[in-house]
Amino acid sequence: MQKILPTVLLIAGCIAISCNKSAVESSSRQKNDPENSAQFTDPSKNLSIYLTDAPTRFDAVYIDIAAVEAKIDTGMHQNDDHFGDSDQDEDNDSKTPADSARNHDSYGKWVALNFTPGLYDVLALRNGLDTLLASGTVNGTVRKIRITLGEKSYLVKDSTERPLTVVTTRKNSYLYVNLHRDNRQEDSTKVAVWIDFDLGRSIIRRGNQYFLLPVLKPFFDSNSAQIEGVVKPGAAAALIKAYNATDTATALPNRNGYFKIRGLKEGTYSVLFDGSNEYKDTLVNDVATVRGKATTLPEITLVQ
Repeated sequence: MQKILPTVLLIAGCIAISCNKSAVESSSRQKNDPENSAQFTDPSKNLSIYLTDAPTRFDAVYIDIAAVEAKIDTGMHQNDDHFGDSDQDEDNDSKTPADSARNHDSYGKWVALNFTPGLYDVLALRNGLDTLLASGTVNGTVRKIRITLGEKSYLVKDSTERPLTVVTTRKNSYLYVNLHRDNRQEDSTKVAVWIDFDLGRSIIRRGNQYFLLPVLKPFFDSNSAQIEGVVKPGAAAALIKAYNATDTATALPNRNGYFKIRGLKEGTYSVLFDGSNEYKDTLVNDVATVRGKATTLPEITLVQ
């Protein structure tokens, strides 16, 4: 298995995936919908998918990614932002003819994206860092992203490697991300989506075993809010958590104490600085955020 150490770029923080229209899984058109006979005829667009991390306290987390696909709606449903929301995620998961006859895609087609399979250190993708994951072009509306996980994911804690067991009820290790207009940055020539892989909520420990139940959230910067700042000292090994009644996100500062949380909904948050090594926690309330902007907090110093 190829271990991929992402090339990081300091641009607001995420993994870029651009995709090509290659291997396609055929799917059935939605019944009783007269619009399905009309096909999307707009020019091709470059699709980019960016992956970023809401981190947790580990040395590294390597996620085995085997494939990335996009669900493309080629019918004339562009003005219906929630068309296909009820489409089952399990569509096309089974390759047997009998199952496919009972459980088929109700619209569109899956497009396999150009992508390098391997182990991705997702924990390295935080505080404004990103890397290109895949690239290509599509025709139609991007409704979903499907990520296929391999079986070799693991984490490193206290310099010891520990396997990550994927928790799934499906026959295949598929992760699905549903997309709407507020998740896609789009113009006449390109589409971009950022996906936050929330490791803090995705990794579950039971005794000496670690399980991966992935939590993914799509967003893009100009339609979401950010919180950034500096926390010291480094010995406190702080974990930062921004939360309110409807949204939660985390960050781990870099060596200089800088942190950045992205993909937040506009609103007011409490920000908890969770200290380690006997450093006391600090809570900052009433942090207001604005869509498309970063809210910068005063420098925080934790004490023992």
